[in-house]
Amino acid sequence: VLLGNPAVLMERLEAVGLEPGDYDVIDPFQGEDLQRYIDELYGVGCRRGYTRKKAENLAHSCLRLGLMMLRLGEVDAMVTGADDAYGDTVRKVLPLMDTKPGVTRAAGFNLLLIEGKVYVIGDTTLNIDPNARQLADIALLGAKLAADLGLSPKVAMLSFSNFGDSMHPRARKVAD
Repeated sequence: VLLGNPAVLMERLEAVGLEPGDYDVIDPFQGEDLQRYIDELYGVGCRRGYTRKKAENLAHSCLRLGLMMLRLGEVDAMVTGADDAYGDTVRKVLPLMDTKPGVTRAAGFNLLLIEGKVYVIGDTTLNIDPNARQLADIALLGAKLAADLGLSPKVAMLSFSNFGDSMHPRARKVAD
C-alpha cells in the first residue's frame, strides 16, 4: 500500500520500473475510507486535545493515515520517516499508537543486513538510560521481533564491561 498523490507515485514507480497493480495507491485527500480513518484518529486524539476538525486536517498526512490503517489492522507494518528527522517522526507516532498487552514501553529496533545475515539491534533510539528490568523487557521484545521475522533469536546484552569486570553502575545494570 502506497500513500500519496497517485499521479506523483505512478510517475516515480514507472521511473524505477515497477508495474501498476502490484500495490494499492491511496490518496490521503480522497477515498471511500477516508472518513473511517478520520473517525479513528479523532477517537484516539480526542483525549489529547484533537477536535474533529484537527483530526480531519491531520488525517491528510500520509504518516497519520498510515498509522490509522495500522490501528485498524488494514496493514501489518509501516515504513516512514524519509522526510523527517527520526525524533520528529517518533513524536508524531507514539501518541497515536498503543503498546501490545503486557508491554509497558515502546522500544526502537534497527535491522542490519550484513553478508546475508539479519541482526536485530535494539534499543538504540527511544529509551535513554533504561534500568535493568527495562533492558530485559527490551531484549525480550527484540527476541520476539526476531522470531516474528523467522529468525532464531540469540540475545546479547552489550556494555563497556568485559565479562563483568567493571563494577560501574551502568555495567552492573546490563549484567543484572
